[in-house]
Amino acid sequence: MSTTTQPGRPIVAGFPWSLDVTVTRETPFFPSGSTHTAHVRDTPSSGSIRATLTTANGGLTRVDDNTVRLLIPAETSATWKEGSVVLDIVRTDVTPDEYGGFVLTLPVVRSITRGLT
Repeated sequence: MSTTTQPGRPIVAGFPWSLDVTVTRETPFFPSGSTHTAHVRDTPSSGSIRATLTTANGGLTRVDDNTVRLLIPAETSATWKEGSVVLDIVRTDVTPDEYGGFVLTLPVVRSITRGLT
């Protein structure tokens, strides 16, 4: 597995966050009707799951055969501390489940202005 760093917005704890991820491979990873799950953790070996994103709960939304939109609602990240989180995506509508072949490391920051609601 290779590593590629791309610029993007950090997750700002307590605010909604989204990111479109495009996966280029021989066969589409996000074909119409497919289902996927992603666990957000502090580290790959962490036992605690910060969030579960799925196609069923709206955390993962298919954009096209190669692209998915990740969405973390404000209330999910509200208590997260500064640092980073990791996630990967697994396709769950095939047997056996299919690993996406990538890990995302996402920075988490706290806003200076917070606690408005």
